[in-house]
Amino acid sequence: MSGSTPLNTAQERLIALALAVFLFTIYTLTFTGLLRSVDELALFAMTESLAQQGRYSLELIRFAAYHNPVGPLEPGYPALAAPLYWMARHLPLISNLHAVLLLNPLLTALTASTLYLFSQRFNVSRLSRVGLALAFGLGSMAWPYTRSFLREPAAGLAWLLMFWAWHEFDSRPNYLAFLKIVLFAGLAVLMKYSSVVALPVLAILVGWRLWRNQQVRPAALAGMGLIVLAITVLGASMLFAERGLSGVELIQDLLSNPLTPESWLAWYGLLASPAKSIFLFSPVLCLSLLGARAFWRAQPTLSFGILALTATLLIALRTAQWWGGVTWGPRFLLPLLPLLILPVAAVFERQRWAWGILVLSFIFQAFVSTSNWSSIYGDLLTRYPNYDITVGLDWARWAESPVVLLLSRWGRDNWDIFWLYTGDAGEVKLDVWAGLGLGLAVLISSGVLALLVLNWIAPKRWLAIGLSTLAAITAAFTLWRAWVNFQDYPRMQTQQARSLTAAIAASPARRVINLAADLYVYPWLGLLKGPVQAAWLSPFDTGPFTNLVPPQTPFTVVIDHTHLWGHSPAAFMRWLNTETYRFSGGWRAGYELLSAVSGPNPAAQQPGRAAWQTGPALNAFAVASHISAGNVLKLDLEFTCQATACAPHTSLFTNLLRADGLVIPGNDAALQQGQLAEWPGGQTILDRRGIWIPADTPAGDYVLIIGFVQDGQYIPTHSPASDYAELISITISAP
Repeated sequence: MSGSTPLNTAQERLIALALAVFLFTIYTLTFTGLLRSVDELALFAMTESLAQQGRYSLELIRFAAYHNPVGPLEPGYPALAAPLYWMARHLPLISNLHAVLLLNPLLTALTASTLYLFSQRFNVSRLSRVGLALAFGLGSMAWPYTRSFLREPAAGLAWLLMFWAWHEFDSRPNYLAFLKIVLFAGLAVLMKYSSVVALPVLAILVGWRLWRNQQVRPAALAGMGLIVLAITVLGASMLFAERGLSGVELIQDLLSNPLTPESWLAWYGLLASPAKSIFLFSPVLCLSLLGARAFWRAQPTLSFGILALTATLLIALRTAQWWGGVTWGPRFLLPLLPLLILPVAAVFERQRWAWGILVLSFIFQAFVSTSNWSSIYGDLLTRYPNYDITVGLDWARWAESPVVLLLSRWGRDNWDIFWLYTGDAGEVKLDVWAGLGLGLAVLISSGVLALLVLNWIAPKRWLAIGLSTLAAITAAFTLWRAWVNFQDYPRMQTQQARSLTAAIAASPARRVINLAADLYVYPWLGLLKGPVQAAWLSPFDTGPFTNLVPPQTPFTVVIDHTHLWGHSPAAFMRWLNTETYRFSGGWRAGYELLSAVSGPNPAAQQPGRAAWQTGPALNAFAVASHISAGNVLKLDLEFTCQATACAPHTSLFTNLLRADGLVIPGNDAALQQGQLAEWPGGQTILDRRGIWIPADTPAGDYVLIIGFVQDGQYIPTHSPASDYAELISITISAP
């Protein structure tokens, strides 16, 4: 290899920045703003809870336990996304979901620019290094994964930085380089626990260098090896625990023969099958095979490390769900891509025709990155429930490979970009200004990159500032236009989503509980602003529910009746109607909204002494005599039926009345919010409800009045007859 360039010159760093900005603009041009799997929604849930509560929680996907279970996920990726979420939560005209979905475009662009800088150490020309970065960023399946919210791109960047740190250590052993190895290895594990497979490989590489230089005694090396082994076993134990396996099963797996039929099947599937072959989904990797010999001669130890890491990962995947679920290509091999693609630089150095392969790979990935690949898998799984491990392994059925199907179906029915897609009615949704604006950003960034690579402009500080500004403007423009082009979903149209979030924003709710059984209604949750936190329940959820909402925190329940599919959330509604204090209810955009507050009522119980002519009698009640505006007044009302039977669905009203006639309305609803099926004579029931006191309520003394209404008529009280009973005077103070 020839054409050496000095390491880390200002020109090279500026080219790396230009590469990152150019790729980022390409990725925003093909941005979709949608999730395709429950794993992505789970990571979004962890991101939201970290940004909102300072802790990791999966309340947003609690429903998944009843429909599509999700195990514990690593904390690293949500921690990277949390600042983007926090920023979006405080800005209008931006979806929080769209903001975090910019993370993978950013990480993938940084990975490509890191490849460019790292490959300076391999003594190849600048043009070959640019080709290497573009082969990864535009010629591999890294590009389609920029449209996801999965953690593999972050793990890939960490693995690349980890090996770069080792390469520095191998060139000149020192404590700083060693600390970098430890840091990036730790980050890799935090991004994806399966990164523990890299630890023994790194230990061997570091140990070999120290032993060769005789810098460390053999006993110390053995001790280091034992520590790495212990950490690896601990990490593997965590992985097995996620799969519900025990430590004994872990040991048995480690000691078992890896060359079982199941292992060969997994390796064939990941490397050579029409369903998941990494070479089929990233054809540019074929150039790596051609350049492997030259790369081995130039970098033998690094080549050994990459091969060893590949082998350990493949061995680890043989016992896992190696196909990665409903994802595009071999998802679990994605972190390896930045390392596997390194030999491509040697091919660009010697073979001009290799650039043609890069162009063809770019065209292929462009088709993938503008299409809805999940619809392809949806069709396949409808016909073959276990496609990846049955039909997808048979080359005689090559025409049913996802790659072939996607290319054959590419067109208006399958376009999937936020500014160009097909609507529910089959109409093409096109935002010309978004396409032109992002296309202009691509042209500007590509022009600057070309000028820098050709040395036609010198590195200047203003150029770096300009490129960074272009990236920031592109990101802001993408988020704004994606919000404008918020995609409809059947029975969850854009206007419905915005109407729901507007209603919640106008309410005192600080928590939202979404009751639905359809994953794909999730986009509206990305429009929530401010401190509101969300949880998502299945209609099959049996509780407990008390931990969903902190005591005294107002919350709103959004019931998606359309997507409950006829299943009644009986257990949840029983808790809501009998254990919480509901203070409002109604319908918005076809969805039922119910607001309540939980927690104990601190007020002391008082005798009721009120009765109605149809049989209900108030025995006792509990309510605070003083409350500040901007809070919910809690009422506990104990009734007994003094007739043979009382009507359980008669509407009860609870209002606050000021002397001048000002009324603060409460929640008018049947006893126990309709939960009571029948009310025989002599039965005592407890009814809980609340009255929301708006923050702008005038301070002063109010009287709590309650009464019943049936068929639009007040039911009179006994002695004296009245439309309502006055219970207690309540003082409202300023907030």
